Amino acid sequence: MVFKRMLPWMVMILISITLITLAAFVLWEYIMNEPKSDPNTHINGVDSVQLSAKQINNQTVKIEEVTTNLKGMNHVIRASFAILLTSEAAKKEVETMIHIVEANIIRTLADTNVAEIEGSTGMDTLISKIMNQINAILQKGKVSQIDITEFIVNPIR
Repeated sequence: MVFKRMLPWMVMILISITLITLAAFVLWEYIMNEPKSDPNTHINGVDSVQLSAKQINNQTVKIEEVTTNLKGMNHVIRASFAILLTSEAAKKEVETMIHIVEANIIRTLADTNVAEIEGSTGMDTLISKIMNQINAILQKGKVSQIDITEFIVNPIR
């Protein structure tokens, strides 16, 4: 008789323990399988393809010595970039509108303060921003990589 009264309670306790254990395992798997942060994950619509040195040379646009003030007007930056595109047609398109690309780079740098571009993580973030802006205006291809070939930040005295 006591067993009949305790049976529903025992079943409810077993079900509760099972559900709590299942929830713990699901959360554990979700947390442990979280993707690692990669600086290139913020770049929209870019696939990496292995290219030969000649292809890289034929698909790269160089932007020499962009100089502007950083956000806050306390520092000046001088930077050069090598922009690798997905095709030679995209390279010609960028060369045709190089002034727009340079303006986007200057605008991005002007919205950036010194702390945001410190170290390799800051440079990767800057590259991602510039890449997304250039990709937004391209019609014949995409930017697949941007390399910073010169990067000098000086305080204004």
